[in-house]
Amino acid sequence: MKLETPLFYERPSLHTEIYDHQTSLGFASSHQDAAFYARLAVESVDAARQACTENTGVLEVACGTGRVLFTMADALQHTDAQIHGLDASRAMLQMAQTRREGLPPALRDRIHLHLGDMADFNLGTKFAFICVPFRSFQMMWSAAVQEQCMLCLRRHLVPGGRLVINLFDPRHDMLLPGKSRETVLIREMKHPRTGHLVVVEVLERENDPLLQLFQEQWRFTEKDAAGNVLRQETETVRLRWTFRYEMRRLAVASGFHVEAEYSDFEGSAPAYAKEQVWVLRNLADLA
Repeated sequence: MKLETPLFYERPSLHTEIYDHQTSLGFASSHQDAAFYARLAVESVDAARQACTENTGVLEVACGTGRVLFTMADALQHTDAQIHGLDASRAMLQMAQTRREGLPPALRDRIHLHLGDMADFNLGTKFAFICVPFRSFQMMWSAAVQEQCMLCLRRHLVPGGRLVINLFDPRHDMLLPGKSRETVLIREMKHPRTGHLVVVEVLERENDPLLQLFQEQWRFTEKDAAGNVLRQETETVRLRWTFRYEMRRLAVASGFHVEAEYSDFEGSAPAYAKEQVWVLRNLADLA
């Protein structure tokens, strides 16, 4: 698989400009995932405080523009917990920083944003709660790097701290080898700032069953009222699919206890081709 266009989120782009609005219309339209993370964050922080644990902060890994991060921050206003976000994209972090600057000082000063690699970072502190939302864990392209990430996350958790990870559960019919060049319309929407029409399409998809990777080329087109193309940009998303049994074994091998496994953010039992929502516990500190 060759990368012929920039990866998602690695630069300021039409895509990053519409990200929050596009997400609100799609996967996260009900906001259930952000509310789910916020509820578990509050539970985890309260439990850490009751146990007199020194570190009671929370961390969102791959925080992007802060959609989940700021929901957690709002839910934790009654506490003194520090809220941290980590992302590898400067463009997305800049958008999160802009949102942070608009908050009241008392809350703004408790929010900390970091540029870094989710598989290899050191924030110098531990957390009561860490989450990796919106399938970002699948942006690591090998089992070895995923394992490295899990160990890094565990090093940043207090004993008994929670880690929550969301993946998609693979559909077998979507995993067949080869490349498809059929253009698929994903969404048409208004640009949140300019009001122009933005058309989002997938131009091609390639699957590699041996590496458990798929790669899609997406096109983002902004048009004026007359239909003239104002901007057109193409980006690539590459994700690794992970089966439930793999994720469970990875969690246990990395030193976690599986507290719960869901297929959505309402607590439904695991189900084929739905979401994978893993709630994990760090039962002992790493040496």
